Amino acid sequence: MARTGGRGEYAGRGGESFVEPDGRGFAYLDFGGDGRPVVLALHGHVGRGRSFAPPAAALAGRYRVVALDQRGHGLSDHGGEFTPGRYAADVAAFLDALALAPVAVLGHSMGGAVAFHLALPRPDLVPALVVADMTTLNRGPETRPCWTCPAGRAAPARVGTWRGR
Repeated sequence: MARTGGRGEYAGRGGESFVEPDGRGFAYLDFGGDGRPVVLALHGHVGRGRSFAPPAAALAGRYRVVALDQRGHGLSDHGGEFTPGRYAADVAAFLDALALAPVAVLGHSMGGAVAFHLALPRPDLVPALVVADMTTLNRGPETRPCWTCPAGRAAPARVGTWRGR
């Protein structure tokens, strides 16, 4: 079921619309366009759909851009499980609820990881991906803070102690 307006500071004309697939509320912005092809924009961990306004403006006239506030972000419902698989399931339900698929997905950072998790099991939904500012290798940083090191120095993560070098 889709609904427009009624929640948050941007609800109503020109603001977020809302849809509730599987009982969870998701906010999204439809920046418009002629329908197809649709670009679904997925933000990173500290983002929200509104962050895609500049690229949506640049793509206007060629693509319809829809930007989702993923679970726990922006005006979408908070709480629940925060895993790439859960985010991807949310996106699939969102696409089904609005009958948007197939879509090209533009994923920034965490949104890129979600796009991969969506496209692998559901290539029917995502025939094209654009992934920006994301790594496929998630590991600890090469250095970490060292509270007993001389000021301004960091300890190598693999060594574990400062050796004065």
